[in-house]
Amino acid sequence: MVRFLIVLLFPTSLFGQFQVTPSTTIPVNHGNGQEMLRAWTGGINAAQISTFDADNDGINDDVFVFDKAGNRSLVFIGNQEGGEMVHLYDPHSTVNFPVLTDWALLRDYNCDGKKDIFTYSSAGGSFAIYQNMTANTGPPQFELANNSLQTLYPFTSNPVVTNIYISSQDIPAIFDFDEDGDMDILVFTLGGTTLEYHENQSVENTGECGLDNFVLRNRCYGQFEEGLESNNVTLGTICSFNVPNPKTGDGNRHIGSTLLAFDATADGLPDIILGDVTYSNLTFLENGVGTNGRDSIVSSSVVFPAGFGGPALSLDNFPAAYYEDVSGDGVRDLLVGVNNPFLSANERSVWFYENTGLDNAPVFAFRQTDFLQDEMIDLGEVSAPALFDYNGDGLMDLVIGSRGEFLGGSEFLPRLDLYLNTGSITEPAFQSEATDWLNLSSLGIGQYMHPTFGDIDNDGDTDMMVGDASGQVHFLENTAGPGNMANFQYSGLAVANGNPISVGQNSTPQLYDLDGDGKFDLIIGERNGNLNYYRNTGSITSPSFTLFSDTLGGVSTVEPFLFIGSSAPHFFRYEETTYLLLGAESGSLHLYSNIDGNVEGDYTLETLTAFNVNMGSKSRAVIYNLNGDGYPDVIAGGIGGGLQLFMGSGPVNTDPLPVKKSAFKLYPNPADEILNVDGLSADSWHFRIYSISGQLVKVGSLNGNQMNVSDLSSGAYILEISNGEIPERMLWMKR
Repeated sequence: MVRFLIVLLFPTSLFGQFQVTPSTTIPVNHGNGQEMLRAWTGGINAAQISTFDADNDGINDDVFVFDKAGNRSLVFIGNQEGGEMVHLYDPHSTVNFPVLTDWALLRDYNCDGKKDIFTYSSAGGSFAIYQNMTANTGPPQFELANNSLQTLYPFTSNPVVTNIYISSQDIPAIFDFDEDGDMDILVFTLGGTTLEYHENQSVENTGECGLDNFVLRNRCYGQFEEGLESNNVTLGTICSFNVPNPKTGDGNRHIGSTLLAFDATADGLPDIILGDVTYSNLTFLENGVGTNGRDSIVSSSVVFPAGFGGPALSLDNFPAAYYEDVSGDGVRDLLVGVNNPFLSANERSVWFYENTGLDNAPVFAFRQTDFLQDEMIDLGEVSAPALFDYNGDGLMDLVIGSRGEFLGGSEFLPRLDLYLNTGSITEPAFQSEATDWLNLSSLGIGQYMHPTFGDIDNDGDTDMMVGDASGQVHFLENTAGPGNMANFQYSGLAVANGNPISVGQNSTPQLYDLDGDGKFDLIIGERNGNLNYYRNTGSITSPSFTLFSDTLGGVSTVEPFLFIGSSAPHFFRYEETTYLLLGAESGSLHLYSNIDGNVEGDYTLETLTAFNVNMGSKSRAVIYNLNGDGYPDVIAGGIGGGLQLFMGSGPVNTDPLPVKKSAFKLYPNPADEILNVDGLSADSWHFRIYSISGQLVKVGSLNGNQMNVSDLSSGAYILEISNGEIPERMLWMKR
């Protein structure tokens, strides 16, 4: 624990020499030579889609994607090009986004023209709302406005105010039901199969839009019931336990339903599109006026959007529908993602139906199954990058391993993809050369392919090893000879002491001369988070591996609240010093030093959040000077199945922390809801808050000298504040 504090409170020598910045500057081309417009996005698996104005141009044509797989926030800036709307990935637009989990939708709750974030609360079972505080310039900025949205349950016997319940697995419908300007909510009942309608009465009660006046107005909205164990819908249900005079307009439910509500039939009533866990279809529920005069679902169809232009959706599994204008014509379109981040469609998981009709009388023309994904590197799930010179031209080419594309059930198609470097030493550029390179998917190599390269037999060409889900390592010998295009032949499993190497699950090998004897050793990460060191005890031309340690460096990537570590090693040299960049289950990168001459000892943990990289989950990274400027660059993969690029630059300020740091005072400490910082100048100060284990949990700007910390759990934290210069870090406690 002490080591963590020292590391987080003081800058390391490595970070004092260079820094990396998220980038999209290295071009990547499709196999046909056309540029891949969103190459370095990191992939998308379980997209939840909203639109908003991210670039302050006054148009809500930018796209926000919250990827439930890894809880990643992505922003795509919209621009009209040649009469078509093109969305380009902007990694800088999410720098001030809060940490979001499970689901997130953008809606304007306070009617200021800027969309705010509705998301799953850290308090559990409730809504959290972050207000959009974006200035006229700069990236979007959000501040917590409510961490547990409350509503009045006006039952005659015992009226009660409590949180609006929402499951982490559901997606609510948030829209202006009664057209009074403020946001109302439809959500499934707690443990039930009917819909609750929570009316926002802020405008009625205060004359302004807000969040403090929700009232449950109908506990059986639409008078229908979803099946307990299926997505079957029963019409004409009358709640036995409802509020008095439910507004016009119970059992163990299978958890997992998604809701979208909008008027699709031009009758002024919101219809409902329902998605359900384990199902691949969307159900359309047409709203009408029932015999009792209330809003009632009068018909249903399980083949939506058939009947509105179609074709019917079939997206495995757990679809979620969104109604947003992404074509730029002022009419909302239909987009469908998946809400299952684990076993569901991942490589083609964002269906796009363009609305060629009207907003309240849509005609949905099917366009594609891979909206946004078609222009990015995306191998499905859990990408693992590696670099080597495939064609002997002196440029490092890119190979990407993956768990693969989801095929259904629990089956994936793991593969390697090859991208050739068609640029130069100073201006790299990659072009897709082969998907399922070497046809490895047919060889029976398991999921989570993880490649590494090195000339282990010293014959002048580069050989390859590939880890997989079984924990084994496969050897492919390069028989091409020096300077020739690689020619790999599968040679079977790597062995140690005559037995196939196995480290348990999800082996992530790296070939690296760790002991400096001129021979490639084999270091392997695994699901448990430790590192296995197989020393090369053979000759320089005939390798022989011997297990030396299964706790190399004393490292572990298991972090608080995570039961596995998923370590993925990448040793590298910078200015005559060896470092370890270690991928982890958390999605961040750990950095270790004190490696040279210390093979048998413990490494020194420099940081758990190196370069502020976070791939959501299962990070894997390589670091290499791609453009010849002397500063290492980072290519990182992760749960999304794609890659993100971070370009190195420097040097940065390496002076010690200024003396004025000691003048800052935090109070109250411990803090409950508001934390104050004394000693600040009038400059604009920004903050980051890290858990004691080094995980980034909150970012924002100080309001004067205050920050709201009510959304954080009790415990110890590191506060980092900066006005654009060297950040200051202080330890404080949350009550």
